[in-house]
Amino acid sequence: MGKCCKCEEHRWEDPQEVVWEDRKTGDKYCIFHAPEDCKFLRFADEEPCTNNEFNDLVFERILNAKEKGIECELSYAILPFDISFDGPLNLPGINFYNAKFYGVVDMLAIDFSGEVNFNCAQFKSKVYLQDIDFRKGACINGVTFLDDVLISSSYFYDLVVINDTMLGSSSSIIIQGIDKLSLKEFNFDRNTLSRLRFMNCSWPDTLCFGDWEIESAAGLLFAEDLYRAMKQRAAVEHDQPLVSRWHFREKLMQLKQLLNNKRSNDLLEVVEDNEAKWWPRAWAWCKLAVLPRTGQSEVCSASTGHSLALASETFAPGCGWGFSFYCPFS
Repeated sequence: MGKCCKCEEHRWEDPQEVVWEDRKTGDKYCIFHAPEDCKFLRFADEEPCTNNEFNDLVFERILNAKEKGIECELSYAILPFDISFDGPLNLPGINFYNAKFYGVVDMLAIDFSGEVNFNCAQFKSKVYLQDIDFRKGACINGVTFLDDVLISSSYFYDLVVINDTMLGSSSSIIIQGIDKLSLKEFNFDRNTLSRLRFMNCSWPDTLCFGDWEIESAAGLLFAEDLYRAMKQRAAVEHDQPLVSRWHFREKLMQLKQLLNNKRSNDLLEVVEDNEAKWWPRAWAWCKLAVLPRTGQSEVCSASTGHSLALASETFAPGCGWGFSFYCPFS
């Protein structure tokens, strides 16, 4: 009967046996690439396989790839049933490029040693990715989600690209319980951000920009736009610390665009490195402003160990408050 036409077209290294033939076109398909209602175990079978029979073949293929130490090839596969990956399991990287998932996808406690590629895949039902370790990252570019997606309590050790996603009218991607080290690997654009929901996540100081050259004009503009969107989102959620953080980064990207040369970039690196230092100093200055006039007072900056000596001079006549001070920060 030959081999599956789709395996050969998409260059699978191990083209699969034919289980169904399209009599109109003469094309022959394996069980992975056959249409959702034509999943036969053998070519001569009259009844399609069951949910468990098909999923067992998927798991068998993944485990065979693990034994060989290679990526599991499942590009353009059609998975018509609910499928659950219940761990703890150690699995290789899997290529789900342009795959179609008709049922619920549930992955729990999985450690992927290689990259998981969902680019251009289609999910028609809910997706649950919980307690997953993505050792080599994940690709979620151009994916269609027709129902909600939950990414929860998972760890990402390499780049995660979530761009150009298409979602159903009421669906969203919920990212829950992800730490700042993992979120630092997330790369998404402004359009995708509007459909992402972050719950109980810890944000890093800076965002990831994937393949963008951040010092280029286009990269800086992209970064500025994304930080502005993040600031607006934080404002809606009444998260003032995040508003301040993303506002600072937005303005920094604007400044880098204005001063996009080596000398100014060196200066800006100094500004960024010292960002954490001037906040405590500014706070120490604020405390001075509210101290009443005394014979002499002293406030110590915890961050520098320097003291601020206050004299008993009145700043504004008759107000009873005021000070002059010596500030040996340098």
